[in-house]
Amino acid sequence: MSRERFFAWLDVRPRLYVITDPESAGMCHSEIVRRVLQAGGRLIQIREKIKDYDEIFDDIVRCVRLCRKFGAFCMINDRPDIAAEVGADGVHLGQEDMEPAAARRWLGGAGIIGRSTHNREEFTAALRDEEVDYLAYGAVYGTATKSGVKRGSLEELRELTRGSKKPVAAVGGI
Repeated sequence: MSRERFFAWLDVRPRLYVITDPESAGMCHSEIVRRVLQAGGRLIQIREKIKDYDEIFDDIVRCVRLCRKFGAFCMINDRPDIAAEVGADGVHLGQEDMEPAAARRWLGGAGIIGRSTHNREEFTAALRDEEVDYLAYGAVYGTATKSGVKRGSLEELRELTRGSKKPVAAVGGI
């Protein structure tokens, strides 16, 4: 998969960006991914906040294979090393994770890099960062899966995305 294919896909498809949460779903990542793909989802982020990625490595490999089978994009949360090793399409980085330029060294030019943003300053910085391909903004609604994040608003999201050249996903309690 490539960044070019990703951007071409965004131009023609309705977009739902699914972020896995095995704890609240009560199933492993690959089962969530299988169900999402069967329902038509095509952009999935594997997000693991409880277990170490080494513990779920085989499950991540299954997720990537499923995404390939369905022609979907598979992003790995926080870990460009794992994304590169399993052949995922890219990585999604939070504000506390490594810088996008460092992730780019792991992924190469074809890898997709997403960046979480929670306020105007983070959003503006991510827009300016040439390594960032898309942004996630939120939490737009209250969420139990991520603590300590100040809730944003749809009004601010509309204002921030006006004229944005990069794709933006609303996240949090969706």
